[in-house]
Amino acid sequence: MKTTRKDIARRAGVSVSTVGMILGGRGQRYSVDTQQRVLDAAVELDEQWRSSAEQEKATRARFAQGRIRPDEVQAAVDAARHSLGEPGDVPAFTRTVLAELGAPDLDITAPVGLQPIVVQQLVVIARSLVVEAPVLVLDEPTAALGHAERQALFGVLRGRRDRGVAVILVSHRMDEVLQLSDEVVVLANGHLVGIVQRGDFDEQRLLEMMVA
Repeated sequence: MKTTRKDIARRAGVSVSTVGMILGGRGQRYSVDTQQRVLDAAVELDEQWRSSAEQEKATRARFAQGRIRPDEVQAAVDAARHSLGEPGDVPAFTRTVLAELGAPDLDITAPVGLQPIVVQQLVVIARSLVVEAPVLVLDEPTAALGHAERQALFGVLRGRRDRGVAVILVSHRMDEVLQLSDEVVVLANGHLVGIVQRGDFDEQRLLEMMVA
Protein backbone atom coordinates (compact mmCIF):
# COMPACT_ATOMS: atom_id res chain seq x y z
CA MET A 1 0.00 0.00 0.00
CA LYS A 2 1.42 3.35 -1.00
CA THR A 3 2.26 5.80 1.76
CA THR A 4 0.22 9.01 1.69
CA ARG A 5 1.06 12.46 3.00
CA LYS A 6 -1.65 12.04 5.59
CA ASP A 7 0.11 8.92 6.90
CA ILE A 8 3.41 10.79 7.14
CA ALA A 9 1.76 13.82 8.77
CA ARG A 10 0.09 11.62 11.38
CA ARG A 11 3.36 9.85 12.21
CA ALA A 12 5.39 13.10 12.37
CA GLY A 13 2.74 15.09 14.25
CA VAL A 14 2.54 17.87 11.67
CA SER A 15 0.01 19.10 9.11
CA VAL A 16 -0.36 17.59 5.65
CA SER A 17 0.64 20.92 4.09
CA THR A 18 3.86 20.90 6.13
CA VAL A 19 4.68 17.45 4.78
CA GLY A 20 4.05 18.69 1.25
CA MET A 21 6.36 21.68 1.70
CA ILE A 22 9.23 19.66 3.18
CA LEU A 23 9.05 16.72 0.78
CA GLY A 24 8.59 19.17 -2.10
CA GLY A 25 11.95 20.77 -1.39
CA ARG A 26 10.47 23.95 0.09
CA GLY A 27 10.88 23.17 3.79
CA GLN A 28 13.56 25.74 4.67
CA ARG A 29 11.04 27.79 6.64
CA TYR A 30 10.60 24.95 9.13
CA SER A 31 12.96 24.00 11.94
CA VAL A 32 15.57 21.33 11.42
CA ASP A 33 13.76 19.18 13.98
CA THR A 34 10.47 19.39 12.07
CA GLN A 35 12.14 18.58 8.76
CA GLN A 36 13.93 15.63 10.34
CA ARG A 37 10.72 14.28 11.89
CA VAL A 38 8.94 14.38 8.55
CA LEU A 39 11.80 12.66 6.74
CA ASP A 40 12.11 10.05 9.49
CA ALA A 41 8.38 9.36 9.30
CA ALA A 42 8.56 9.00 5.54
CA VAL A 43 11.51 6.63 5.81
CA GLU A 44 9.78 4.49 8.42
CA LEU A 45 6.56 4.24 6.45
CA ASP A 46 7.83 3.67 2.94
CA GLU A 47 10.95 1.83 1.84
CA GLN A 48 10.66 3.48 -1.55
CA TRP A 49 10.86 6.91 0.03
CA ARG A 50 13.91 5.76 2.02
CA SER A 51 15.75 5.04 -1.21
CA SER A 52 14.73 8.36 -2.78
CA ALA A 53 15.56 10.41 0.32
CA GLU A 54 18.99 8.83 0.72
CA GLN A 55 19.71 9.28 -2.98
CA GLU A 56 18.75 12.96 -2.80
CA LYS A 57 20.95 13.54 0.25
CA ALA A 58 23.95 11.90 -1.41
CA THR A 59 23.31 13.75 -4.66
CA ARG A 60 23.14 17.15 -2.96
CA ALA A 61 26.38 16.40 -1.11
CA ARG A 62 28.13 15.63 -4.39
CA PHE A 63 26.70 18.79 -5.96
CA ALA A 64 28.05 20.91 -3.10
CA GLN A 65 31.50 19.49 -3.85
CA GLY A 66 31.18 20.41 -7.53
CA ARG A 67 31.18 16.75 -8.63
CA ILE A 68 27.70 16.58 -10.11
CA ARG A 69 25.59 18.19 -12.85
CA PRO A 70 22.81 20.70 -11.99
CA ASP A 71 20.15 18.53 -13.64
CA GLU A 72 21.06 15.56 -11.44
CA VAL A 73 20.22 17.53 -8.29
CA GLN A 74 16.75 18.31 -9.54
CA ALA A 75 16.41 14.73 -10.82
CA ALA A 76 16.93 13.45 -7.27
CA VAL A 77 14.25 15.81 -5.94
CA ASP A 78 11.96 14.74 -8.78
CA ALA A 79 12.53 11.08 -7.93
CA ALA A 80 11.39 11.74 -4.37
CA ARG A 81 8.32 13.61 -5.60
CA HIS A 82 7.54 10.82 -8.05
CA SER A 83 7.47 8.30 -5.19
CA LEU A 84 4.58 10.37 -3.80
CA GLY A 85 2.88 10.66 -7.16
CA GLU A 86 4.25 14.05 -8.23
CA PRO A 87 6.38 13.63 -11.38
CA GLY A 88 7.94 16.74 -12.94
CA ASP A 89 9.82 17.91 -16.01
CA VAL A 90 13.38 18.25 -14.70
CA PRO A 91 15.15 19.69 -17.78
CA ALA A 92 12.37 22.22 -18.44
CA PHE A 93 12.27 23.31 -14.79
CA THR A 94 16.04 23.72 -14.60
CA ARG A 95 16.24 25.66 -17.85
CA THR A 96 13.39 27.96 -16.81
CA VAL A 97 15.28 29.05 -13.70
CA LEU A 98 18.55 29.53 -15.60
CA ALA A 99 16.74 31.46 -18.34
CA GLU A 100 15.57 33.93 -15.70
CA LEU A 101 19.24 34.61 -15.02
CA GLY A 102 20.02 35.17 -18.68
CA ALA A 103 21.61 31.76 -19.25
CA PRO A 104 19.00 29.82 -21.29
CA ASP A 105 21.65 27.98 -23.32
CA LEU A 106 23.74 26.77 -20.37
CA ASP A 107 24.56 23.06 -20.71
CA ILE A 108 22.83 21.53 -17.69
CA THR A 109 24.54 18.18 -18.28
CA ALA A 110 28.05 19.55 -17.74
CA PRO A 111 29.71 19.11 -14.29
CA VAL A 112 29.54 22.39 -12.37
CA GLY A 113 33.07 22.04 -11.03
CA LEU A 114 34.48 22.16 -14.56
CA GLN A 115 32.63 25.35 -15.53
CA PRO A 116 33.98 28.94 -15.44
CA ILE A 117 33.53 30.85 -12.18
CA VAL A 118 30.73 32.97 -13.64
CA VAL A 119 28.73 29.84 -14.52
CA GLN A 120 29.32 28.35 -11.07
CA GLN A 121 28.04 31.58 -9.53
CA LEU A 122 24.90 31.49 -11.69
CA VAL A 123 24.21 27.92 -10.59
CA VAL A 124 24.59 28.88 -6.93
CA ILE A 125 22.15 31.77 -7.40
CA ALA A 126 19.73 29.52 -9.32
CA ARG A 127 19.68 27.06 -6.43
CA SER A 128 18.51 29.80 -4.09
CA LEU A 129 15.80 30.94 -6.51
CA VAL A 130 14.13 27.56 -6.98
CA VAL A 131 12.90 27.69 -3.39
CA GLU A 132 9.85 29.94 -3.14
CA ALA A 133 10.86 31.25 0.28
CA PRO A 134 9.35 34.43 1.76
CA VAL A 135 12.85 35.82 2.40
CA LEU A 136 15.80 35.70 0.00
CA VAL A 137 19.27 36.58 1.32
CA LEU A 138 22.11 37.13 -1.17
CA ASP A 139 25.64 38.00 -0.03
CA GLU A 140 27.67 39.71 -2.78
CA PRO A 141 25.94 37.65 -5.52
CA THR A 142 27.39 39.70 -8.38
CA ALA A 143 31.04 39.40 -7.39
CA ALA A 144 31.85 37.07 -10.29
CA LEU A 145 29.20 38.23 -12.76
CA GLY A 146 29.54 40.38 -15.86
CA HIS A 147 27.28 43.30 -16.77
CA ALA A 148 24.70 41.22 -18.66
CA GLU A 149 24.41 38.62 -15.88
CA ARG A 150 24.12 41.36 -13.26
CA GLN A 151 21.26 43.04 -15.09
CA ALA A 152 19.46 39.72 -15.51
CA LEU A 153 19.81 39.06 -11.79
CA PHE A 154 18.50 42.53 -10.96
CA GLY A 155 15.42 41.81 -13.05
CA VAL A 156 14.83 38.56 -11.19
CA LEU A 157 15.21 40.26 -7.80
CA ARG A 158 12.75 42.99 -8.78
CA GLY A 159 10.31 40.32 -9.87
CA ARG A 160 10.62 38.49 -6.56
CA ARG A 161 10.15 41.77 -4.69
CA ASP A 162 7.01 42.56 -6.69
CA ARG A 163 5.63 39.14 -5.71
CA GLY A 164 6.04 39.97 -2.03
CA VAL A 165 9.39 38.29 -1.35
CA ALA A 166 11.66 40.15 1.08
CA VAL A 167 15.05 40.43 -0.63
CA ILE A 168 18.09 41.15 1.54
CA LEU A 169 21.10 42.05 -0.60
CA VAL A 170 24.56 42.42 0.93
CA SER A 171 26.71 44.50 -1.42
CA HIS A 172 29.59 46.95 -1.44
CA ARG A 173 28.72 48.20 -4.93
CA MET A 174 27.04 51.56 -4.74
CA ASP A 175 25.29 51.26 -8.11
CA GLU A 176 23.57 48.08 -6.99
CA VAL A 177 22.44 49.67 -3.76
CA LEU A 178 21.05 52.71 -5.56
CA GLN A 179 19.29 50.64 -8.25
CA LEU A 180 17.67 48.01 -6.10
CA SER A 181 17.15 49.20 -2.55
CA ASP A 182 13.89 50.33 -1.02
CA GLU A 183 15.65 50.49 2.34
CA VAL A 184 19.37 50.64 3.11
CA VAL A 185 21.04 49.49 6.32
CA VAL A 186 24.57 50.87 6.71
CA LEU A 187 27.03 48.97 8.88
CA ALA A 188 30.59 49.99 9.76
CA ASN A 189 33.08 48.05 11.87
CA GLY A 190 30.33 45.71 13.03
CA HIS A 191 28.05 48.51 14.22
CA LEU A 192 24.77 49.83 12.89
CA VAL A 193 25.24 53.34 11.51
CA GLY A 194 21.72 53.95 10.31
CA ILE A 195 18.71 52.87 8.27
CA VAL A 196 17.35 55.04 5.46
CA GLN A 197 14.39 54.67 3.10
CA ARG A 198 14.23 55.24 -0.65
CA GLY A 199 13.77 58.95 -1.27
CA ASP A 200 15.84 59.82 1.78
CA PHE A 201 19.24 58.78 0.42
CA ASP A 202 21.55 59.28 -2.52
CA GLU A 203 25.15 58.27 -3.15
CA GLN A 204 26.57 61.20 -1.20
CA ARG A 205 24.38 60.52 1.83
CA LEU A 206 25.36 56.86 1.93
CA LEU A 207 29.06 57.63 1.55
CA GLU A 208 28.86 60.06 4.45
CA MET A 209 27.21 57.40 6.61
CA MET A 210 29.84 54.83 5.66
CA VAL A 211 32.79 56.98 6.69
CA ALA A 212 31.19 58.67 9.67
